[in-house]
Amino acid sequence: GGVELEQPGQQAVAVPVMTMERVPGRSMLRTVERLCHSGESAPLGMLADRWLDAALAMEEAGFVHGDLAADNLIVRPDGSIALVDLDSAIWPGSPPPSADNAGTPGYVHPRGMPREATAADRFPALVLWASLRLLERQPTLRERWGDRPDQGGATLLFSAADLRSPEESALFARLEQVAARKPVPCWRSCAARFAMDADWVWPNRSWQRWPV
Repeated sequence: GGVELEQPGQQAVAVPVMTMERVPGRSMLRTVERLCHSGESAPLGMLADRWLDAALAMEEAGFVHGDLAADNLIVRPDGSIALVDLDSAIWPGSPPPSADNAGTPGYVHPRGMPREATAADRFPALVLWASLRLLERQPTLRERWGDRPDQGGATLLFSAADLRSPEESALFARLEQVAARKPVPCWRSCAARFAMDADWVWPNRSWQRWPV
């Protein structure tokens, strides 16, 4: 739906409006913070699976959030995931997205948003999924890396600087050490994709068969 805005002496402008329900639960950011603090690996793995299912379903439906970040995702009491803050969202038949949407640092590709608006969620979805899988393997990583839950635009694990210069990142070096002791196939593949162009191709459901 939408509303029509009028000002004296100016032409009326139609503006699309989206109503958003209040979703019960905690943000993914606070959920992950709690699980990592208590060292609960299994729920982190389940959360990674739920997020992968949700992200792939969004891709198949043509729904794009436009500003994916851990504090824009709510984990409901039943473990399902909901999206909030939908002011940048697009879907088939929706108005075009705002040209000034730059994404959230730590989630957007270092080269910026992709040329096609329909690809805007792909890189941040990968960052979220890789973060969850790595924290499942070693929850204590959040003791040093990742942002505080009360910080705006907080990341689960990777900072914008990590993604921009992985060769200089202490986190990337630490993850290589972790992978050397305990092979983490998802990390090897994600690390390679992090270095690719922002228009990288969305993976298919074979990701769900990767060992972790």
